Amino acid sequence: MRARIVAFGLGLTVAAASPALAADLGVAPIYKAAPAPIPVSTWTGCYIGANAGGGSSATTNTSVNKPGTIFGNATDTGAIGGGQVGCDFQTGAWVLGAQGQFDLGHLQGSHVLPTTPTLTATNTIPWISTATARFGYAVQPPLLLYVRGGGAWTQNDLSVNFTVPFAGVAETATDGRFGWIIGAGLEYRFAGNWSAFAEYNYLDFGTKTVSFTPSTPVGAPDILTSRQALQTAVAGVNYRFGWGATAAPGR
Repeated sequence: MRARIVAFGLGLTVAAASPALAADLGVAPIYKAAPAPIPVSTWTGCYIGANAGGGSSATTNTSVNKPGTIFGNATDTGAIGGGQVGCDFQTGAWVLGAQGQFDLGHLQGSHVLPTTPTLTATNTIPWISTATARFGYAVQPPLLLYVRGGGAWTQNDLSVNFTVPFAGVAETATDGRFGWIIGAGLEYRFAGNWSAFAEYNYLDFGTKTVSFTPSTPVGAPDILTSRQALQTAVAGVNYRFGWGATAAPGR
């Protein structure tokens, strides 16, 4: 038993003295290299991208200056497409950011005026723009779920047209709108600095008075109160600048 204790003590002494002994003999001691830190991707950075999808607008119209006239409600549908820029900052699994988006489009619809069937109203939405804050959670390093909300802008180009006894434009109006947007989506990193996303948005432009300008001297131009809400669904890609890897957590 005593011999085992002595041998154990000698072993510890040799182990402790090995680096110094190797140095005295001019031999570099051999150390096992520490593992390199594992890179961790981050959503922090700015980006630019493109998107495409579709939209649908619902407008409720009420005549102001023509009692008994039912102007009718409008539904406009069509395709949209454009681009977005923004920046994100990630802390832990949470991601905070800001984004600006602009889409051109051709959302259009027309309907016959219920109380004047010889007239048809047409509305076209040529563009939609938004500026939003974005709040997300990285459920996995490459997958981000997010919501966004902020301000929204759009334009309605309206016209009322004769259908009989001849075709022609009776009156027109241009209606610029400001409102708010709320939306939700997901974004996935798939290659290097590239990511793909899909999102749904609801835009509310409230109620506004719209006055038409006559194109002919026949009849008084319409004045309406008009309430509008719009929905969009888009998908797209982003390219992120300065989106690299950081050291492993804790380093």
